[in-house]
Amino acid sequence: MRALDRTGQGLTALIIAIFALPVIALFVGMASDRSFLIGSLSWAPVLIITSVMRNPLRNLGLMHRLLAWFCIGVTGAAFFFLGRGDEFSLAIATVCGLALAVIESLTAYFDKRKMADR
Repeated sequence: MRALDRTGQGLTALIIAIFALPVIALFVGMASDRSFLIGSLSWAPVLIITSVMRNPLRNLGLMHRLLAWFCIGVTGAAFFFLGRGDEFSLAIATVCGLALAVIESLTAYFDKRKMADR
């Protein structure tokens, strides 16, 4: 792959800057809203719980891991709703738990397949 000359590099940087301006303006508009901080802080328990529990759950069997990820998803959704001050929806919390369980089962399937290919 050939490197761009100075003119090409400058033109590329200009095009990237022009296309980045609307995204930056949208983010600044969202961040200046008063509820943006509350909305972003309500994601913190979900992100912390999933990142902390990822490695300890790898030692469990598949069914126990799926059950644990389901419970983590429901609990994370509860923290999310309570953090935002919204009313708790059991249906949405169940979908979040099922989504984490499905992601874990797909990860286990592809890990098993990768190990079989080696």
